Amino acid sequence: MSISIRTTWWTVVALASAAAACGGSGGGGDGTASGSARRSSSSAAPAASSGARTPAGGSAAKTEGSAAPSASAAGSSSATAAGDGPCPAILGKAWKAAQPVLAMVGADPGAVEKSYLAGGSFLERCGKLGETERACLEKSDNPLEGIVTCKVNDGKAPAESLWLPSVWVDPKPEALSADDQQKALAALVGTWVSDWKSYKQKTTWKIAADGEVAVETERDGKTDKKTYKIKLAERGVMAVGTTATSSQTYSFMQLDPKTFYSSNNLAYGFFKVGNEKKYTVAVHRAWLMVDGASCKVVNEYAQVAEAKCETKGQSFTVTHAPPGRTRPDGKPASEEWTYERVGDYLVDQRLIDIGTFKKQ
Repeated sequence: MSISIRTTWWTVVALASAAAACGGSGGGGDGTASGSARRSSSSAAPAASSGARTPAGGSAAKTEGSAAPSASAAGSSSATAAGDGPCPAILGKAWKAAQPVLAMVGADPGAVEKSYLAGGSFLERCGKLGETERACLEKSDNPLEGIVTCKVNDGKAPAESLWLPSVWVDPKPEALSADDQQKALAALVGTWVSDWKSYKQKTTWKIAADGEVAVETERDGKTDKKTYKIKLAERGVMAVGTTATSSQTYSFMQLDPKTFYSSNNLAYGFFKVGNEKKYTVAVHRAWLMVDGASCKVVNEYAQVAEAKCETKGQSFTVTHAPPGRTRPDGKPASEEWTYERVGDYLVDQRLIDIGTFKKQ
């Protein structure tokens, strides 16, 4: 049965936050998540140097009627990478191919043009390619596809592979008014329990009106007690002061007066898609494009992969092969993402598993 999200002030519409994922813990930040929602048959690609902010969890999906960026926002297709030689030329062709992909997902090419054409590690690694691989990329009209068809990364570990510059731009969190901050905090006053069954960890938060939290974590017969201080200054984000001088950023979604989701692993998000049959939504450093039974994934390098999307009850699973990535045995890598449909949202199954808090 689908859970409806109430259209009250606590309905979350964005998960936008800074900071890299902090150990994959939920329910107070202790432990490491096993993570069932995104399974990969190979090591993940290195994170882009631009940072590790999570995309708008709850950011409204681009539906069929959404407008594409204007021509002025789309950047200049004639722009070229600085420098001489084959690698800057390959990068320039890749940028030309990336722009229509960005327009397709509703992103602004102009926001990343300068950093993209700077090249980052791409130019250095491209310069170390074998002559045959580099010549193949030079001949490719679309290097985004050429990295795959030229088998540039076959048999290589992610740390040794050639990655194009990231086209991902971190979303800007929406600030809450002082009045909304007060209401959001008031709704959390009381005792909340997170039961992370697979990790055999139970966490209790006793939240006071001033945002102070008495945290009690039980695992392996041991009990750990801490005191946190929380603040809800941005929509979809909970700032958690773990000491007097340090804090972490948690995702935060209050589903109803007795349930909220939260985790300090910001890769575990929630994404607003509504009831549309056709939509494009930014997930974790990627875009998911759904059109009825058809699905595609656009990664942070503007590479497009066909995907298989399957719905069983409220579970929604996306399986795809990331372009240019192979397993150690040389076969294509694959990834599986699992979400639960909760009202108008796709909620990462890992967030549900490790970060569901129930009011007592």
